[in-house]
Amino acid sequence: MTLPPERQRALERQALAILASGGGWNERTRGRMAALAAANGVDPAALAFAAASQQAMGVAAADAASEAVRAGQGAAPVQREAPRPPRAHSVGIGAGLAILAAAFAVSVALVLYAVERAERLRRAATAPVAAAAASAPTRPSRAQPEPAPAPAPVADGAVAARSVPPVPAMYARPPVLRVDGSPAWSRAALETVAADEPELLATQARLAAGGQATEADRVLWARVAAAFLRSWPVLEDARRAEVLAALASAFARLGDAELRDRLLADIEPAVTEERTLPESLWCDPGYAGLRQALASPAADPAAAFAEGALAALGPRGAEAADVVLAGDPAAAADAVDAWLQATEGATAAPALRMERDVRVLAFLDRLLRRDAPMGRPGTSADAAGTLLDALGWTGDAARRAGIEASLRAWLEDPSISAAALHGMTSVLAARRPGAWWNPWLVSGERAGMPERSRTADRFRAALASGAGEDLPADPRPATRMRGVPPDLVDRWVRVSRTALAARPTGDPAARIAAAAAQVAMVEAARLLERGRLSDAQARIVQVEDPDGIAPDDLDRWKGRVERNPGRAGGADGRLEQDLRARQSADDRVAFLRSLRSRSVGDLGPLDAAALAREALASPSRPLRAAAQAVATDILQDGPNTVAALAAEAHAAADAGEVAALAAAIARQPVPRGSDADRRAQSALLLMDHHAALVPAERHRIDSVSREFTYSANAVAAALGGQGLTGDAAPEDALAQWLAARQAESRGVLPPAVAARLAARADGRRRMAMPGPQRAVAELVSILEIDAAVVAERAPRLRPVVDGVVRRSAAERAAAADAFAQLESVSRALLDVAVAGVAPAAGGEP
Repeated sequence: MTLPPERQRALERQALAILASGGGWNERTRGRMAALAAANGVDPAALAFAAASQQAMGVAAADAASEAVRAGQGAAPVQREAPRPPRAHSVGIGAGLAILAAAFAVSVALVLYAVERAERLRRAATAPVAAAAASAPTRPSRAQPEPAPAPAPVADGAVAARSVPPVPAMYARPPVLRVDGSPAWSRAALETVAADEPELLATQARLAAGGQATEADRVLWARVAAAFLRSWPVLEDARRAEVLAALASAFARLGDAELRDRLLADIEPAVTEERTLPESLWCDPGYAGLRQALASPAADPAAAFAEGALAALGPRGAEAADVVLAGDPAAAADAVDAWLQATEGATAAPALRMERDVRVLAFLDRLLRRDAPMGRPGTSADAAGTLLDALGWTGDAARRAGIEASLRAWLEDPSISAAALHGMTSVLAARRPGAWWNPWLVSGERAGMPERSRTADRFRAALASGAGEDLPADPRPATRMRGVPPDLVDRWVRVSRTALAARPTGDPAARIAAAAAQVAMVEAARLLERGRLSDAQARIVQVEDPDGIAPDDLDRWKGRVERNPGRAGGADGRLEQDLRARQSADDRVAFLRSLRSRSVGDLGPLDAAALAREALASPSRPLRAAAQAVATDILQDGPNTVAALAAEAHAAADAGEVAALAAAIARQPVPRGSDADRRAQSALLLMDHHAALVPAERHRIDSVSREFTYSANAVAAALGGQGLTGDAAPEDALAQWLAARQAESRGVLPPAVAARLAARADGRRRMAMPGPQRAVAELVSILEIDAAVVAERAPRLRPVVDGVVRRSAAERAAAADAFAQLESVSRALLDVAVAGVAPAAGGEP
């Protein structure tokens, strides 16, 4: 709007007064300038520019006048003597100041223009959405971001509210410590507990029945107790309680009080000698908890242990915080993870979940009060991300209220710096703890107390809106994906369920693609477990894309798209009719022999199926021999005939005949082994030969088979093994995956179980033929190890994963071809992975 000149000059003088009284251009004067412009209907940028220009010209004029006074020219009458021009350097100073002030005014105007233009664009973009939301039926929402407060005129001395959310600190990756679910120094202890647990339970039962304790019993008890102290946080809750109950029950019967005290003294030196972090964060609280459990025979051993462990763990958080502030990423990851796992293990009971949050919040309080640099990438930010992930943001109302109270106390405590709060809330923004989060929950880097109080109010409203996001009673997954954002785990589960629901039929390439997608999701789970979030996300996105893992229909070797099906006869289906028209077996044999003189190349699908039944499943040996001769003499390169023989191989009346027939048609050595093995190997030979006969189909299969190699190489590298090149055979890459998985599982599985699974894998590999059959064998071995690891870490899931393994074995035994076997084992592999991460989504026995 254009104002009259007098009004414009008056408005500019008011703006100039605002700048002069407010100490220049700042947050306060910007708000007052915006209010003045809004009240008079003018552009705030233009008003600020005019005021700054007036101020700049005033400064220049005042400088010139003062310079003239100092030169003795200020009192001379104008009428009597012409003013002498100022010295050159005085004019230069005045002009320079004027130019600087004008440049400052221009920069301010440009900033205001950019802010106003961005605001107009935002309103224009959100207007259609707001209109649609206003016209849509109202329904409850779990979390709505708080709207940005509109700029409003403020009185002199008041602090204006922000018009845009604070900018959070930026991180190259989501801040979180890279940790190992079971530290290397605890694996030997885990192995000892797993190996000796059955013997301890048997000893407990024998002593409870009135048996006499022996020195061997006491040695066993001390060995298991010492190993338990080094591994109790990584034991599943039920298993930890079971071991504690056995230790407490057996201890009371191992001898008199003096002998029992000596037993405790025997395991105490192993603790006192290890005062270095992180081992002592498990051993010291574990020893205190064990003593309390043994001293209270009438109490629940698990509850008594938790009480004693928590009491000893309390002061140790300060030591872990010191390690974080020292800045060594590896040491900080070990210390924080050991402290956090011990805290979670000691607060596993539902009644102690609030205590878990209290301990984690106390750790964060130490970092805040010591001004840990959480606002920039580094150890402090990573530690804060790990700790914030451990809080019950979407737990029950009491837990959310406790977290909100701590946040308010921090934000309203002047002794905690604004920079520290900005860093912590920036880490929280990067972690995205729930759907309730919104950008206004970041505390400004230079926020004053009023703004910090408003942020506290926003936290209270946001956490109250997250009431519909309650997690299960125990949100910790069986595979301990610590450091992985919950929304990423949820996404993995959702995509895995979609992959498990896929049931392609018919097209072999599509069936292999579905199996490759399922194996790719298992790969993503292993990458998530080891903190390789970006790689895992890329794989998840690929599986989500309908064309991400799909057969390539372009035959790049032949330059064509269409497939080359086998040639069908002009009247397909006549062969079975002609055979039925002949009553005697001799007539049928003669008829089949007559076909050998024809040059047909291939049969139609119906006639090929009829010939395959006669060649392999007929009760008459001469009839089978005649049909086999037709297949090998004139139809061995017919795709329809070869496919029909492969489908009928499992129903062959004589395993030796189908092995000889498959070897002759495929021009390969005759399969050896048991009858079942020969039938299976014959089917694979025939399927391989069929793939060679249809180049376009072979290419489509190869295009998705490479996905198994990619997944195997990625998992092997993540587990610390050696991957192969991208063009390696899938079965060779899967063997590397198996080797790396075997090495990793030795710290979890009992030695006897690991040895048995390794022997089964070796035997399976020796029996399998190169190609798809060996790939299936390697996947079956990986499946058995994964199932054993999940069952070992979560005993309650043992019936589920055992059922998945049994079902897969039955499906493979009844499979019509290698593709069906590959589908079955891939689906079972992902079923077990889902059961370990989200038991409710896993397979059923």
